[in-house]
Amino acid sequence: MSAQRTLSFEVIGQPGPRALFERLRPERLAHGYLFHGPAGAGKKTFARLLAKSLLCSEPKAGVVGYCGRCPSCMQVEAGTHPDLFVSAGTVKMGTGGAGFHENEEMTARDLVRQMSLRSYSGGWRVVILGDVEFATHEAANALLKFLEEPPPQVLMILTTDAPERLLATIRSRMIGVRFGPVGSAEIEAFLRARGVGAGQARTAAGLAQGDISRALAAVEGGAYADLRRQTAEWLDGALRGGMVEAEWAARDNLESVLREIKRLLRDWLVVAASGDAERALVADESARVASWPHRGTPGILAAIAATGEAQEMAATNVPPGYVMDWLRVQLA
Repeated sequence: MSAQRTLSFEVIGQPGPRALFERLRPERLAHGYLFHGPAGAGKKTFARLLAKSLLCSEPKAGVVGYCGRCPSCMQVEAGTHPDLFVSAGTVKMGTGGAGFHENEEMTARDLVRQMSLRSYSGGWRVVILGDVEFATHEAANALLKFLEEPPPQVLMILTTDAPERLLATIRSRMIGVRFGPVGSAEIEAFLRARGVGAGQARTAAGLAQGDISRALAAVEGGAYADLRRQTAEWLDGALRGGMVEAEWAARDNLESVLREIKRLLRDWLVVAASGDAERALVADESARVASWPHRGTPGILAAIAATGEAQEMAATNVPPGYVMDWLRVQLA
């Protein structure tokens, strides 16, 4: 008999969730878990690795750890494992067929079908709904029925950064697992391990504000770099009382825009209080931040508070253009 392979479970930060599942045995797993926390905290990554661990064919006493080399692990990596279903789309009630493709909305019929299938291999079947948002009560009720009468060895994981949007009846039937923001030092170490230079890794970790995906986007540049530049230029004009437009702000990037504005305003507060532009969290905007008009601590705190209100507005159905115009008036 060959020796047991070394098992992995490579996650960044999140000691609480990791400790929870490291203590569990398969027979003690709940049928449904709700992973909640800020965007970019690694909820979906953790869910996929947990699924990979459960489906790994290497023997182990607990539920955490995968060999990475067995046929099951390779199928999970390739996205072809028959006992793992992952959806990142909105769940809605529909009349279409049960077909589903990545990044498309899935219907309640799709959801019911996926949760009722039995494992092909005779072990666990894992269903992951990432950033779930139920478009209708019918779709939510399809999940509720599963949670009330779960089939054996089917594990459901929901990930969300807004658990309050889920029905209370759904939340009450799942085990909530909170994910906190990842520390800047951990993100910096993660980037350095991927070959990113020390200065760039430090800047990206500062920009990330606990969001690993944002740190990676900052390193890779591209669309995220353009959005950061546009946001900084817009904020510069708004603070100087200009009639700046923000046509580039849309529903899919508005949250990132407002988080970047808040980050820049916090840098403004630090630089204004210390008189040292080098104290800015992100060095590439320190000169711009240091040039902004003097308003004193109360004025800058008011601007930060206004951005927080704009974030609350953005979480509703208020059009992005209106949110940005409202914030521009408050900042001016």
